Amino acid sequence: MNAKITHIQTALPDNCLTQNDMLDIIRNHIAPSDKAFRLYERFLSDDGILKRYFGWDDPAALLNETVDEKMNRFRDVAVNLASNALEGAMKETGLKSQDIDGIFIATCTGYLCPGLTSYVTERLSLRNDICVMDLVGQGCSGAIPALQAASNYITSHPGTRVGVIAVEVCSAAIHWGELPELILSNSIFGDGAAAMILTDDQGQRGLKILQIASLLLPQYRDKLCFRYQDSRLCNVISPQVPSIIAEGVKTLCDKLDNNGSITAYAFHAGGRKVLDRIQDTLRLPDTQMNISRQILKDYGNMSSPSVLFALKNVFNAREAQQDQHILAMTFGAGVSIYSLLLQYDA
Repeated sequence: MNAKITHIQTALPDNCLTQNDMLDIIRNHIAPSDKAFRLYERFLSDDGILKRYFGWDDPAALLNETVDEKMNRFRDVAVNLASNALEGAMKETGLKSQDIDGIFIATCTGYLCPGLTSYVTERLSLRNDICVMDLVGQGCSGAIPALQAASNYITSHPGTRVGVIAVEVCSAAIHWGELPELILSNSIFGDGAAAMILTDDQGQRGLKILQIASLLLPQYRDKLCFRYQDSRLCNVISPQVPSIIAEGVKTLCDKLDNNGSITAYAFHAGGRKVLDRIQDTLRLPDTQMNISRQILKDYGNMSSPSVLFALKNVFNAREAQQDQHILAMTFGAGVSIYSLLLQYDA
């Protein structure tokens, strides 16, 4: 039996800033050099993103928190967002805490040991005998590897129900250096979480998993990664990334069993230039990119949860039809690219 995604729910912090709001904060509190500020103006005025959500009580936290305070904020915000997303998905499907047999959580913007699964199982009063797995270091690609691990668990444990969560507190990785890639990161990333319920119950409406594939390009590892600078996590995003990603996406698409029958796409909203290059390379019409572009516009790049926000909108679309094939794709640090071929089953 194929595992099936039956519900997708999302969660966001309460604090929302427009790109103009962020520019005001940078202008009034960060005091970058003139050259750096011009870059902020350029990136923050791009209409690919209008607003982002952030997990803080006061934006002053971005200006003066220590590394330890950042990681404590990551823990608190990530646990809240992950728990809220999974609890929302459980409520939608009528599941109680004792009905969940496992949780798989992907994140890359902070490190905990024990991982987030320990905190979420406690917060939601899940059973103490469930399967748990924390996937750390997958970057923006993390949702699909977590989904693959959960699907494999269901295959070997028929009749189980598991939660898959992607959660990121990208604001915990903000660094106010003046390198262009840091300025770009500070201008596009936001916080958020998404959770899915997976089961092999074929009687439920959902997205049946047909195929998962990956492409790893370690020769480009230094083009898209986290590195430590001044004891802080800092994003590295090369200008070559859109081209590298687009070619990798095409390579995976060319290998799909059902490439010609795909009627909807959900891409990780990595950035406007990345989506532009993917669209050009795959020769897709605007209608196939609109959902992913809207996620970017409304939330920014949330890293691993972004693709699930897009997939939720595809799943809930009015035009969704029986046996429709949907392709979700993620790409991130490494460089790693993942494809997820799904079939709509009403």
